[in-house]
Amino acid sequence: MRPDLPGPVPLPDDVRARALDTVLAGLDEPPRRSRRGLLAPLAVAAAVVAALVGSVTVATGLREQPPVLVPAAPAVPVPGTPAPGSPDDALLRCTRADGAAAPGAGRVTAVEPLGVDTVIVVDGTRPCLATPDSVAPAPPRGTPMGEASVVRLAPSVLAVLNPRGVTVDVGEVPGVQTRGEPDAAVRLVLLPGVEVPEIPVTVEGSFDGLLPAPAPVAAVRDRVLPERAPGSADANDLEACVSSRPAWEGSRRELWQPVLRHEPGDGRPPVLLARIADLHAGFCTLAPDGPDFTWGTLAPDGPVLVAPSSEWDGALLAVPEGTRSVEVAGARCSVADGLGFCTGVGEGATAVLRDDAGGRTEVPLG
Repeated sequence: MRPDLPGPVPLPDDVRARALDTVLAGLDEPPRRSRRGLLAPLAVAAAVVAALVGSVTVATGLREQPPVLVPAAPAVPVPGTPAPGSPDDALLRCTRADGAAAPGAGRVTAVEPLGVDTVIVVDGTRPCLATPDSVAPAPPRGTPMGEASVVRLAPSVLAVLNPRGVTVDVGEVPGVQTRGEPDAAVRLVLLPGVEVPEIPVTVEGSFDGLLPAPAPVAAVRDRVLPERAPGSADANDLEACVSSRPAWEGSRRELWQPVLRHEPGDGRPPVLLARIADLHAGFCTLAPDGPDFTWGTLAPDGPVLVAPSSEWDGALLAVPEGTRSVEVAGARCSVADGLGFCTGVGEGATAVLRDDAGGRTEVPLG
């Protein structure tokens, strides 16, 4: 049991002064015999602290200026997390943006790739469009048309919601594509542009008329990715190239960034390499009869062959950071910003990657 000890007893002023004299004796400065003498150095210290606090306040004020939006650093893969761009990744992002209590809850019951965008259907009835930097989960119901309804997932992507599975007939209109069976819970209507043409629709037993104005779906930007700066020759060529694809193939085309222009020579057209952060890579063949764009998904553990170009015997590769050169026997190669491209690649060829440290890696191309 702890004994009750008496509390501290206040010392008289003269005893306190003598104790201070004893402590200060031996210092270079003569001992100070009054409380006022001790306040002098404390006042100096206080002034120094005040000055430091003031400087910190000023610096903090500078740091509190509106932040500049910068590209997000590449995510470090975490074991067990879905690969970026995969349906499971889209499910996680869509349910989180939709305010689900448990992000990632539910299951993907259908997947429809639209270029680098993807439409997934969650639990059979809820579509969500996932782009590289945003998601657009559809509400349970859009603009009514009898038993069904319609929403706009992206400028050129509409979704017909048909949870009861009645027959929904969408009339054929030039330039308009329809994906999905007439009784599907979710059916996509892909437009040639942002304008909705007159599309006849019949919903079994409840609607017969033109497709009404679709209800807009709010897109949630959940990743910070750089957008292409316009004005340069490469930017203009890349814009023309991605715009040659159907309007519904990629609602965020401005995310494609030019990387390098590969000149194969021998009368072959130049090739413009591009990427969307660490998610996708592609190349535009700037042919005289019009540009052609091809792309693929980047694997997190490269180097990986992304896409071959059979027309020009070319190959696009994702290469590790620090890769100095890519060599293929008899081929001409270029490398920059984690991408390599070779033309004149023969069947069964192997690319040799060399890094700044003298390392050497072989990648089969056939």
